[in-house]
Amino acid sequence: MKINYFRLMLAIMLFLSNSLLAAESAKLEIRKFYYPNGVLKQEVYFVNGKPEGTVKDYDEKGKLYRILKKDALFIYELEYERQSLVHGSQRIIKSGVLLEEFVPKAFGLMTVKTYYESGVVRSEGDRFFNVPVGTVKSYYEDGELAQEANFDRGEQEGMEKTFFENGNVRDETPYKHDKKNGIEKEYFESGRLLSEGLWTDDMPDGTSQSYYWSGKLRAECPYKGGEPVGPCRGFSESGQKADGTIKSNYSSGQTESEFHYSEGKPDGDFKTYYESGKLNAEGRYEDGRMEGVLKRYDESGKLRMESEFKKGVLEGKFKMYYPSGRAMTEGFFKKWKRDGIAVYYLESGDELGKMTFKNGEKVQDKANKQKGA
Repeated sequence: MKINYFRLMLAIMLFLSNSLLAAESAKLEIRKFYYPNGVLKQEVYFVNGKPEGTVKDYDEKGKLYRILKKDALFIYELEYERQSLVHGSQRIIKSGVLLEEFVPKAFGLMTVKTYYESGVVRSEGDRFFNVPVGTVKSYYEDGELAQEANFDRGEQEGMEKTFFENGNVRDETPYKHDKKNGIEKEYFESGRLLSEGLWTDDMPDGTSQSYYWSGKLRAECPYKGGEPVGPCRGFSESGQKADGTIKSNYSSGQTESEFHYSEGKPDGDFKTYYESGKLNAEGRYEDGRMEGVLKRYDESGKLRMESEFKKGVLEGKFKMYYPSGRAMTEGFFKKWKRDGIAVYYLESGDELGKMTFKNGEKVQDKANKQKGA
């Protein structure tokens, strides 16, 4: 299972924007400050004698040009033009660091950008009345493209692509009506095909195949409607039924993978590696079906995802991590689809919000609200 950051980043972006729209400051006292000519300069909201909540700034002609809204997590900076938020920009800031920016393009249409703490753009895309439209992109912190996908009225459509830091394609995943539909392909860093398999409505369907770096068939796993219809079958690079421990290498001699087989079926722990030698993934098979926790790592060797499998089916706990090692999201899957409560976090560790899923569909979401906001 590949890492899909898009859904998570979109959820985080949505939570941030919902927090922005929902934040309401408690108002016990409003103090006003003026320019020497008597024109209103600033309005400050005080709670229990302390400046908290909203600050409004005006230019020397009395025109509102900025609003600062504070809560326990963020400062929301809204810059106005023509005294209309529709024509202005919005920025979400924490501890002086820009997290997200909303830039209007037309009525109801805006470009949304999120940022790393270094100031580099993390993701960008358009939204029409807060629904993703067009191409959405995410980036590595060095600015290289990490992932791109297309949306039509909030539903993912067409080919999603993720990229290695060297610019080569890592995954190609076709979507139709917001679900995986079609042949998904995964590649080695060099560009050679690593695996391919058919998906129907977000579930594996048909026989998926994986390959050695040499291009020879490594294994094939049959599915129908998300359920295994038999054990996975493994092969040696010579094409024989796999048995025992089989290691394969890149042309450099670096280990590419290590699997254990019993009578042609993967059985036991396995590991795969990047061409750099860093660990890519590790997990376990039992009698030809994946069982237990699958761990995926990024190219720097940092743990990015943990997902649980039961008898070859993605089912159980799921967790993804930021490069810092802190949790990005955690939740549950049931037969390949999200189910139950998913919790989302900022990289700072603060809880951002929760979503409730049923059979892969979002049924409820709630942005985190702090007391005293």
